[in-house]
Amino acid sequence: MWDADTQHIDAPAQMPPPLFRDQSWVEFQAAIREFQRNATSASGFTLTRPKDFSLAVAHLRNFLRRVPAIFRHSQNEFFGLILSSIETLERSPIRFYPNELLRLHLVKAEVLIECNEPAQALVLLRHVAERPYLIEGDIGHMRDVLRLQQVALMMLGRKDEAAATAWRGMFVCGHVSPIEAAQAFRVFADALHLSPAHQMPSKALPRLLAYLARIRTELRREAGSRITRRLRGLIQRGVDRVGAVIAAIIALAPRHLSGLPEAIDQSQGESPVLVTRAMGGIGDIIMMMPGLRALARQTRQPVHFATKKSFFPLFAENSDVLLHDIDGPPLDVRRFRAWYDLSFCPAGRYESRHRPNVKKGRVKLFAGGMGISEKEISAVGLRPHVEFSEISKRAAATFFAEHGLDGQQPVIAVQAFSRETYRDYPRMDALIEKLAARYKVVVFHHVAFPLPSHPNIVPAFAQPLGNAFATFARCSLAVCADSSFFHVAAALDMPTVALFGPTDGTVRSEHHRKVHIVSSRHTFKCMPCWRNEDTPCQLTGTMQSACMMAIDENEVTDLVDRLLAKITPTVQTGGHCTMYRGVALSTAPP
Repeated sequence: MWDADTQHIDAPAQMPPPLFRDQSWVEFQAAIREFQRNATSASGFTLTRPKDFSLAVAHLRNFLRRVPAIFRHSQNEFFGLILSSIETLERSPIRFYPNELLRLHLVKAEVLIECNEPAQALVLLRHVAERPYLIEGDIGHMRDVLRLQQVALMMLGRKDEAAATAWRGMFVCGHVSPIEAAQAFRVFADALHLSPAHQMPSKALPRLLAYLARIRTELRREAGSRITRRLRGLIQRGVDRVGAVIAAIIALAPRHLSGLPEAIDQSQGESPVLVTRAMGGIGDIIMMMPGLRALARQTRQPVHFATKKSFFPLFAENSDVLLHDIDGPPLDVRRFRAWYDLSFCPAGRYESRHRPNVKKGRVKLFAGGMGISEKEISAVGLRPHVEFSEISKRAAATFFAEHGLDGQQPVIAVQAFSRETYRDYPRMDALIEKLAARYKVVVFHHVAFPLPSHPNIVPAFAQPLGNAFATFARCSLAVCADSSFFHVAAALDMPTVALFGPTDGTVRSEHHRKVHIVSSRHTFKCMPCWRNEDTPCQLTGTMQSACMMAIDENEVTDLVDRLLAKITPTVQTGGHCTMYRGVALSTAPP
């Protein structure tokens, strides 16, 4: 727990001092001070985890819940201090975790609405409210964003927009599951009953839903006697149940039962399909490619794929998708034939339910999340395909020429760190130095970090994504942990020596045809544990994985030697592929 002193907690003098000695407030302020230090690991990633921010926001919620309403409403300074603290937290590393930042923004929006500042709350929530596919795996966040938006709109007198928000909320919740649609009726009924005639869907069921919302709103009015109030409550519960059933039925077949607008483009026949993914990582995006390819074949047209713009270089020359910037202009998900929201990660759900007995790889899991069967994914193949733009290829060629890497000596590519530190190999620096004694070694990372001093070690730090992977593609062999470059190597069909510990190398590499797994599984009976960054190693009690520490760098270098010793260099052509005895060690996909 954070240092919970109160020395630097400022509170207006006229406020009751005990209020700001509340333990939740003290913990919240201590957390802010800790986050402002922004400690990072050796790999350059913040050490603060999402659970830390969730705990801080929970402290803030608990504090606000315990403050008497009469005091909140009579003290403007109180809200000023709360908002100031929230803005300080917004500048911390919480900005690297969109889900936790949204959790904080929901609290801030509630405070702004209570301060009678609905316009500011609307501005705060608009970006996510118009793009519900940005929400990562938490249907509660989705409901809360749209609920607070409709409240702010009603406070501003914009009832038609509030009703439109309610209908959109019913759709996106129903898309997650019919059960969520049933629960959403109670959340959005207040605004549904405001639907004007021109906004009313044409189908019978949604019209009935709006009628039930009107009845429900009327029943919630204060009644005189206790008997009347109880009777109204019983009728309201009945209306809620009927409305929930109707909402669930609509969610089962929304295009046929809800009167949705026409598809965005019918010039080429059937309407398109949308796939969305709000977060990374790069490895997951690459493992989605076979499923996207199968879906494009199934629908006989490119798949509309919304993801972060920073990932676009991975799809250069890829005709299976039409890319959308997920933070760009809002997409009306109701206008697509189907919407597969991979921000509700099917792979994460499966692995959390089945660990440590995880048997399915993420390529198949992501494909299943897009409605692709195992037969269909097997027909197109599990291996992803990555191409690079001409600009990236030229940048890679220039990098190789500048560092004298175009000779006959094999070039080893090393990704030094994974995004998740529990997968890292702790003695990577020693391994790099041993490899450099025999070969040229190019070390990739998104930020610079200290490397052993050796003329054969070439840093490739902070390169643009496309350039980094195009440079990686020119190398002879890859050495990495369970990380993004491991999956890029699979897409490039590049021989890879992969270091695995907490995750299962066999399952993770089902799409990689030329992988050689190094692990201590024969020694550690707890492998694979499939733990995550928030779960300590059961053997060490720390974030460092004992199974990764046990890997001998000499065994890794010996394996690299054996793989390359079988190969006799031949003349290198003008391409970026080095050929040895007719075997392509590094090549672009066919």
